[in-house]
Amino acid sequence: MKKKVSIIIIALILFIGGLTIGFLLNNDGERIPERGNDTSGLTEDSNAQDIGTPGGIIGSGTADSISIPGFEKMTIPANQKTVPCDIFNPEYNPCYFVAVITLDGGAEIYRSGLIAPGKAIYQLTLAAPLDKGEYPATLTYYCYSLNDKTELNGATTHFILEVT
Repeated sequence: MKKKVSIIIIALILFIGGLTIGFLLNNDGERIPERGNDTSGLTEDSNAQDIGTPGGIIGSGTADSISIPGFEKMTIPANQKTVPCDIFNPEYNPCYFVAVITLDGGAEIYRSGLIAPGKAIYQLTLAAPLDKGEYPATLTYYCYSLNDKTELNGATTHFILEVT
């Protein structure tokens, strides 16, 4: 009887281990789009405008590196879907950006289209209005080649989303 129980326990452990390994090998996190997928569906964001000087920030950089803008806090009005923002792609960057804002816990509240170098999003539409409060948030930049939209290295920045 003990031998049968031991065999069942070992079989369960192997089964669960196999599932875990399979999940880890097949899940490389959320990507936009997943590596190897066709990126031709990515289009420039129609809300992107010429950059000006977002938030009073003037950047500098070179065309052989990607500059990722960040901020500590973004303040938006409560209970509104369309809100002001300063999300931009510095004019000297050699790539497009796709910007994605998520709240702690993974709820995606905004996703842009392609933002060309020298363009900015000054107004965005949230997935849903937010109540007043402070929300820890993440802004993830996915970067794509200007020529063929090949996915490049991206970056993640953390900030506080202050809803007033």
